[in-house]
Formats: sequence, structure tokens, C-alpha cells
Amino acid sequence: MKTLEKYIKRRYALFIFTFIVIILAAILIIKNSIDAQHSDAYLINTCGKQRTISQRVAKLAYKIGSAEQTEQRDIAHNELGDLISEWVHIHQYLDSVNNGKHDVIDSLLHVNKEYQHVMIIASQDLMQAETKEAIDKNIAIISRAEGPYLSNTELLVQEYQKLAESNLVNLKNITYILAIIALLILLGEYLFILVPALHQLLQRGNALVASNKKLAISEQKLKTNMAELQKLKVDLETRETFNKAFIEQIPAAIAMLDNDLRYIAVSKTWIKDYKLEGREVIGRTHYEVFPEIGEDWREKNRQCLKGAIDICDEAPFIRKDGTTQWISWDTRPWYKADGSIGGLVMHTSDISEFKFNESQRKQVERILHETNEVARIGTWEVDLVSSQSYLSEVVREIHGISKDYEISVDNGVLSYKEGESREKIQNAFLEAINYGKPYDLELELINANGNVVWVRSIGQVERVNGKTVKVYGLLQDINNFKLAQLELKKVNTQLKAIFNSKAVAMVTTDLDGVINRFNPGAEILTGYTAEEMVGKERPNLYLLKEECTNFVTDIAKHYNKKEEGFNAQYELAKHNRYDTREWTYKRKDGKLLPVQLTLTSIKDEENTLIGYLGVSTDISEKKAAENKLLHNNQLLNYAEELTAMGNWKWDTVNDQVEWSKNLYNVFKLNPDTKNLSFNTYFNFVHPEDKEKVTVYFRITKEEKHLKSFTHRIIDGEGNLKIIQLLGEVITDASGEVVEMIGTCQDVTDQKLVEIELLRKNYILNFAERITQMGNWQWDVASDTLKWSSNLYRIFEYDENITDLNYDTFFSHVHPEDKDYIADFVEKSFKEKQFSSKFIHRIITSKGNVKTVHFLGEVILNGQGEVVEMMGACQDITEQKMEENKFRGLLESAPDAMVIFNEHGVIQLINKQSEKLFGYAASELVEQPVEILIPYQFNDHNSSYHDGFFVGPSVDTMGVGNAQELFATHKNGNEIPVQISFSPLETEEGVLVSAAIRDITVQKLAQSKIIAAKNDLEDLTERLIVRNNQLADFAQITSHNLRAPVSNLNALLTFYLESNDEDEKRFLFKKFESVINHLTLTLNTLVEAIKIRNSVGKKQENIKFDDVLTKTKEILSAEILETAAQITANFSEIPEIRYYKIYLESIFLNLLDNAIKYRAKDRPPEITVKSMTFKGRTKLVISDNGLGINLERHGEKIFGLNKVFHRHPEAKGLGLYMTKTQVEAMGGEISVTSTVNEGSTFTIIF
Repeated sequence: MKTLEKYIKRRYALFIFTFIVIILAAILIIKNSIDAQHSDAYLINTCGKQRTISQRVAKLAYKIGSAEQTEQRDIAHNELGDLISEWVHIHQYLDSVNNGKHDVIDSLLHVNKEYQHVMIIASQDLMQAETKEAIDKNIAIISRAEGPYLSNTELLVQEYQKLAESNLVNLKNITYILAIIALLILLGEYLFILVPALHQLLQRGNALVASNKKLAISEQKLKTNMAELQKLKVDLETRETFNKAFIEQIPAAIAMLDNDLRYIAVSKTWIKDYKLEGREVIGRTHYEVFPEIGEDWREKNRQCLKGAIDICDEAPFIRKDGTTQWISWDTRPWYKADGSIGGLVMHTSDISEFKFNESQRKQVERILHETNEVARIGTWEVDLVSSQSYLSEVVREIHGISKDYEISVDNGVLSYKEGESREKIQNAFLEAINYGKPYDLELELINANGNVVWVRSIGQVERVNGKTVKVYGLLQDINNFKLAQLELKKVNTQLKAIFNSKAVAMVTTDLDGVINRFNPGAEILTGYTAEEMVGKERPNLYLLKEECTNFVTDIAKHYNKKEEGFNAQYELAKHNRYDTREWTYKRKDGKLLPVQLTLTSIKDEENTLIGYLGVSTDISEKKAAENKLLHNNQLLNYAEELTAMGNWKWDTVNDQVEWSKNLYNVFKLNPDTKNLSFNTYFNFVHPEDKEKVTVYFRITKEEKHLKSFTHRIIDGEGNLKIIQLLGEVITDASGEVVEMIGTCQDVTDQKLVEIELLRKNYILNFAERITQMGNWQWDVASDTLKWSSNLYRIFEYDENITDLNYDTFFSHVHPEDKDYIADFVEKSFKEKQFSSKFIHRIITSKGNVKTVHFLGEVILNGQGEVVEMMGACQDITEQKMEENKFRGLLESAPDAMVIFNEHGVIQLINKQSEKLFGYAASELVEQPVEILIPYQFNDHNSSYHDGFFVGPSVDTMGVGNAQELFATHKNGNEIPVQISFSPLETEEGVLVSAAIRDITVQKLAQSKIIAAKNDLEDLTERLIVRNNQLADFAQITSHNLRAPVSNLNALLTFYLESNDEDEKRFLFKKFESVINHLTLTLNTLVEAIKIRNSVGKKQENIKFDDVLTKTKEILSAEILETAAQITANFSEIPEIRYYKIYLESIFLNLLDNAIKYRAKDRPPEITVKSMTFKGRTKLVISDNGLGINLERHGEKIFGLNKVFHRHPEAKGLGLYMTKTQVEAMGGEISVTSTVNEGSTFTIIF
């Protein structure tokens, strides 16, 4: 019994120990799996963070590129630097975690590192970049690298997700295996440990009871038991045979092996799967049958013989013949009746065919995915029942959205461009839902980045019971194809418009010379219709025979061919050449017309000759200008002599300089001097200005802009002159300076006048210092304050600080006087005048207290509003100190002191009073104070001292701009005096102390100073007006001569390049129109000089239509070149009384700008209209050009040198001159504009 008890305890202990081991193993495995899942989730989040950082880097780069303030750019720089550091750290972490464990992830990380490196280098260069070009270049690099980086990062996230999913699947499998193992072990221990133990316990108990009760029949029982045991043995042997037969017949690959791994039984499927037909297997060891099994599998089998279970879902089994067989297996031990392991049972499956099919499927999916990537085709699906949608990766890329971004149907529709595209997709989607109608549309889509993309959207419908439950389809990016298609359509339209143009004649022929196309321009030039010519005639019909012969002769001679049988056009086609020359057309009406004809060949895509093309233009007008060129040049030279001006051109590449005739005269250089260079000019430069000139031209080349520049020269006769250079820089296609052109004007006389003005200003400043006075000017509208130099000294303020305003002044006012100042200024605004008694204290910048006296006047605009105040300020601190001393030292005071009561009766005088008035003290005491004041001032004085006692205070009479005060001497003479009143508190009441000073000498000095100041102011105003007139004249001259001079230069270039005398004569005729305009302009400018010397501008009645016609003739070349259409309506106001030069300049500036800043995709359309506006004349000029961004440039649109488009001829003078001229004549000008729609200028005269 004790042995049985030990046996049961031992088996219970084994049961408990096994159960604890299983629990610990499960906890350990699950913990490791959870840790792996947590690690995978962290890696996916970290990878997503990399994607977010790359997008933030790109956004910061764009922010730096668009930042206009340095502070904003610095903040962005700091943030970008921090992001780059964090970005690099994260990538290093991902790289270290992977460390070659996963080949795909390792490859993706390597690709990411390359794109990251490109973006980081570009970002660092961006932070160091100083120029706009460098910034834009680095932003472009970042933009190009961002897309591939985001796509690659998306793939990296997917790989991490696949790895996490794989780990999760492994965790599930391990959990299931552990559960099965635990159940099997528990079941096995229950069956083989607990049940046998209990069974033995019961048997032994029963045996003992039976033994005690039936001892006599024990032997019989034993025999019976022996018989039963024999029967049991037979049953077991029968069952074993049955099991072997069962294994052999089972339809699965199963093998039963003993402890030596010898085959006991195998199924027919096992024989078939491993191709063992005809081979003896039973009795042989597993490794004899499969010698190719490696050591790792053998070790697993040894573990299974110890009780382990080995299960594998898939593994390659490399057979002895070298083939690979994919199998799965379940290997576990089988047990004998006594509970010991009898061997192994192996269950395997051949999954090779499944693996092959899976490989094929993955390859097909990969090919399909790559095809979609190349063709940019993606799939989408909308489940209308669950309101869920699916977008493929390509569709998300087209939309520019991330993988985790959820998009609804409404948002998807709104992503299409508003208008036709959005309406089409909305209607198509509704029809698909309501009627099950599929669609196939080409639409414009705006992605998340704001880019417009052409896409092809195909939709199909899935309906159940007549109701649409799902809409799905394809989305293809066809942007490049669509844009190319639209561009081709545009080019075809342009070509068709060119061919149908009436301005140019175009004729094409076949290889036999028969006309097959004859455009409207050709009909106009020849007088023949297309119906008369196409398919019927050759160009010889309207060509002169001798000219055709000359053409053949020239071409044959050029190619060293014989004329007989020679086809000139075919020869040109062979060499891919064309011929341009002057021909004479014989019109249908018999008239001869000179034209410029270009002959060329027409070839197809395979470079096969299929016909010929002739393009011709009427050049009859061009001939008319040639005879006028010389006369115009003479007028130009006369204008230059009149203005002491000359023009120049410098070829900076070859260092060749050309001067106009008058420029030789300015420099006093022999006109016969040839081969001019930069040194020719530089040798005349004053030695002290040579360095300045060198720096000026170096900066001009760097900035590619020639600014106005003034310096000294010593001319050929040794005279010192001051010249002013104006011009522009011409660059080649690469932006390099190749030429400079401009004017040079002798401004010596103007500079001498400026020097004289500066000298006068110096005298004025000197006078201010003597009188301790300064002048000031306050622009109320802009709150800008200007002080003279001496006023800075009075306030002891830094003269280098020029940004002054009202607060600058008010901050220096003594705290006790601030309320008084505020009330005074407010009163000045209300009464629109400046009181002369503006005396108060200030605290200077150095802390000194001073008393100042301000004088001034108020300037009003046309509406009576205060726009400006100006005047003078005098430091009267010393005067005030003297007055204070006089109050305490009456008798010792140098001035006459008179003290009287409230009734005006004199109470006391000092010795100076006796000297001043000639009276003795006894003669004045108790006398009315009026006897000292002339009768004409008595009324004022009486009212003054009446008011004085109402509010007694210290005051002064007879100073500043107030009414002068005179005292009466005993002998009757009037004495100019300054009287200071102050109250004296006495026991008898309030008395008045009057300090009377004889200011005869002071008045004389003041009169002289004021006279000198007035003279200087008059001279200053005259000089300012004169300078403005000179500058105005110079700018008008430069601006209004530029267009005709440019035309003359162009015609002159044609003339110099021509070798044909007939063509030269023709060119001379073409000069007539331009020269007439130039002559009229110059004569008008000469007359303007005379007008400026008169009081006002000479006005005359001018017809708007005449001015417009003249402007169109000046701009004829630009109008023809751009096909501009100018429409005018002057029916309401046909003429105006105005200054002619200004009106012509206004028209020229505004029309020239309308053509110059035209839109590239349409010809200019300009409308000019006059009308009545509130009794005044209004002129409106509208165009359909580029337009101006008024939100950005509105405040400076009429500013000097302000340009709003990157146009090579933009100077920023035109609108400034126009506004100046309009306002000079009392008018107003305004503008409304919309970008890419056009501008409208409104002038109210």
C-alpha cells in the first residue's frame, strides 16, 4: 500500500510540474511576442514621423522662399535646422534597429538616406543662400526629392506593417500550438498517470477484500485472470495489426516509426508524395530512406522522441536529386500501453503546387502593380451601403493625399476643378447612382498640393434589386497627354491664324510649282483670288520674268551649278536653306508692288520634300522713309546741341564706342577721331573722379542697370565740366552685359546753380545760429517732421536721426506745459491759423530746460483741410532769465521798469524809465500809463490791462509777429519798445510790473535778418522751380525721344546692312514719317524751354484724335509687330484746352505701356474714350494686358523708378511722368487693374 502511495504522489508531482512548465513557457513566449508587436508599432510610428518631417522641411523651404522680412526668414531657418537634426537622428535609429536583418527594409532605408541627403544639403544651402536665384534653386531641389522620398517612405511603412502582421500570425500559431500541446499533455497525463493510478488503487483494494473474503478460491481466480490476460494480449496484437493497416489505407501522408526511427507503417499517400514506389520502406530507418535530411531536422526528431511535438506550416525539402519539394508536417510521439514512447508518427503534406501557384499569383500582381505605376492608373470603390470608400495607392498619389487620409464622396467631387469638370462628375455620379449608368470622362482635378491635373475617370455600377449599392472604377493621370493635346490644338490654331492673316501673303505650291494654297494676304497683295489661283496657276503669273531669271542665276552661281535646266528652289531644299530678297509683284490691275519675299521648302516628318512656301510682305512704305533719314539726323544733332547733350553706345565685349556728333563737341574732341574705346572717354574723367567712375561701371555690370550718374571731366580745351550720364544696359540670352547705350549731358550750369543754392542755405543756417533760431516743417498727413540744423542744436538732439514726427517734438515739451501745447495744437487745427504767442518750455535731450518761442503758419489744401504747418522756433531762454532778474532787481535793471495799479496809474519807475521817456520820476508817478503809449495803441492797451487784472500773468508786448508797440517820448517822438508785464502781489493789491525796453537797434537787426531770410527763401523757391523744370524737361526729352530714336536706329541698321542701292533708296523714303514726328517733337520741346521761362504753361485747343493719330504713328512699328487694335471714341468731348507737350506725353506713355505690357496669349486691345465728369473732362484708356497687382503695388504705382513687370524696357518713369504732368495742370489720375485681364487709367483734367 505504501508503494502505491509513493507511486501516486510521484505521478501527481510530475503532473503539477508539467503544468507549471507549460504556463511559464506560454507566458514567456507571449511576452516576447507582445514586446515584438510594441517594437513594430514604434517603428511604424517613427517611420511615419519621418514622412511628416520631410513635408515640414519642404513647407519651411517654401516659407523661406516667400518670406519678405528678415525676422520671418531667421525664425524659419532656426526651425529648419532643428528639424534636420531630428530627421537625421530618426533615420540613424531606424538603420541601427534593422542592421541588415531585413533585406527589403535595408534597401528602402538606403534609398531614403540618399533622398534625405539631397534634401538636407539643399536645405543647408538654402539657409546660407542670399540671392533669390539660389533660394529658388534649392527649393526646386527639395521639391524634386520630396515626392520620391514620400513614396519610398510609404513603401517602408508597408514593409514594417507586413513584418508586424507576420509577427502577429506567428504569435497566433504559437498560441494555438501551446494550447494543443497543453491539452495533449494534460490529456496524456490524465489517461496514463491519473487513470491508471486510480484504477490500480481500486483493483488492489478489491483484490485485498476478495483475498480476505475468498481465500479459498484465490487460485481459481488467478487462473481466470491469467486467461483474461492472455486474451488481452491477443486483443492488443490484433489492434496493432489493425492500426498498421489503417495507416497504410488512410488518404494522407502518414508514417509510423519506432524508437530507432524504423518504419513500422506508411500510407500510400506517403509513398506517392515522396516517389517511393517500388522501394522497400518498412523496416528501414527514416534516414536510410531520406539520407538528404539535415542535422537540424534530425535534432527535431530526437526531441520528439523525448516527448516534443514538431509542427511546421511550410519548409523547403531539398531532395537528393536536387529538386525542391515544399512540405508541411506534424511530428509527435506515440505511446505504448505502459505509457512509454514507442516511436514517432509523422503527418506531412506536399504543398509544392500551392507554393508555385502563390508565386505565380504574386508575380502577376507585381507586374500589374508596376504597369499601373507606369500608366498612372489606379482603382477606386465607393460602397453606398456602408458609406465607405477605397482608394488605391496610385489614386491617392494623383489626389496628393496620404495613405491614412479618409476621403468622402463629397470631398472627392469637390476636388475636381470648379465649373465644367465638377458639374460633369456630379451629374455622371448621380446618374450612376440613380440609373446605374456607367461613365468615362476626361476632367480637371485639383490635388491636395493645389496643382491642376487632367485625369480620365471611368465608373462602373453594381446594382442589387434595381438599386445601386456600389460604384467602382479606374482613375488615370492623363495630364501630360492632355496638355500636349491642348498645346497642339493651340499651335494649330495659331498656325491657321497666321496663314489666314491679311498682313502677310503666304503661297504654297506642289513640287510642279502649281499653287495649292493662296491666303487672304496674297489676295490683297496680288489682286487675284484664291479661286483663280489654286490648282490652276503658278506664281510666275504675278512675278516679273527678269527677276525670276536673276533669282535662278544667283542660286546657281552660289552652288556652282549651270543655269540650264536648273531648279533653284529644289537646290535650296536640298541644302535646307531659304532665300529672302526684294521682289516686284505685278498685280492683277497691272500695278507694280515692291515686296520682301522669303522662299523655303516644305518637308514632311520623314524629311521628304512635298512642296514650296513663299511668304511676302508689302515694303512700299519702308522705301518712303529712306529720304528722310538724313534730315532727321540733322534735327537730332540740333536738339543735342540745344540741350548740350549727346548719345553714345558702348560694345562692352569688343570695347568699341560710338559717339553722336554733339558728344564730340561736349568733350571738345576732334570729330575725325575714330576707333573710340572706353579709355577714350575715361581719359577725359577728372583725376579725382576716376576711382568713382571705375566703381560705377563695375556696379553697373554687376547689377545690369545703368543709373543716373554725375561726375567731372576736363574737356579737350582744358575746361572743367560736369556731365550727367543716363542710359540702359543690354544683355545677351545668358544675362551677360554686351552693350550699354545712353545719353551724356553737360550739366555744368545746373551744378553751379545748385552750389550757389547750397551757399545761400549755409548763410541761412548761419543766420539762424546767430539769432538762436531754427525752422521747422510738419507734414500733417504723413506725420513727418523736418528740422533745420540749428533747431537740432536748440533741442540738443542727434542730427543723424531724421525720422521725426509730432511725438518727437511733444516728448521734449516740459511736463507742466504739455496740456497747454495739446490745447494750442487743437486750436490751430480748428481755427486753421497759428498764434504768434506760442511760448513754452522744453527739456532737451541732455536734460536742460529751455524756453522757446514758436512762429508759424498753416497750409490748407483745396478742401480747406490742414495738410502742413511750417515756421520758425527761437530759443528765448536767456530773455526769460533776464525778465526774472528784472522782477527782483527793478532799479538795477537795464530796462525801463514801470509799475502801475489796476486803474493804470503809474506807481513807480526806475532810472532807465527816466532816460527812456525823458520824464522825471515825479512827472510820471500818479499819472496814467497811457501818456507813454501813442494814441493809436491806447484802445488795445486799455483792453489789455483790463483783461490782465482778471487773470494776471507774466506777458510781453511788442515782440514776435504781434502788433508793434511804440512808446511816446516827452518830446513827442515814438520809440519802438518791448514791454514785459508781470503781476506783483502787495498789501495794497495786485500791481503790474512793466519792463519797457527800447528795441530800436533790435528792430533794425531783425528787419535786416528777416529781409535776408525772405531774399534767401525767394531765391530758394526760384532755384527749386528751376531745378524741377530742368529735371522735368530732361526726363520728357529722354522719354519722348526714345521711341522715334529707336525707330531711326532700327531703320539705320537696315540701311547699313543693305548692299542694294535700290533698297537703300527705299529705306530713305521710309524715314520721312519718323523724322517728321521727331522734328515736331524737338520743335515742341524747344518751344517748351521758352514756355518754362514764362509765368505759366501755354495752353491751346487740342483735338484728342490728332494726338492719338500722332501717337499711333510714333508707335507704328510696335503696333504692327503686336497686331494691336486701338479703338477711340471722342464724340462726347472731341478736344481740350491743354498744354500740348504734356497731353502728347500722356498719350505716348499710356499707349506705349499698354503695348509693352501686353498679354502673351492675345493681341493688345486698347480703348480710348473722352467724356464729361462733374463739369470737367475725363479721359479713360483701357487695355487687356498683363494687368497690375494693386494689392501689392497700389501705393507705389505712380512712384519714380517703380516697375511691376520683368520687362527689359521697364524704367519706372512713364507713370511717374504722367502723374506729374497731370497734377501739374491741376488734374487727377487713377488706375484700376486686374491681373491677366488688363488695366484702366482715368484722367480728370
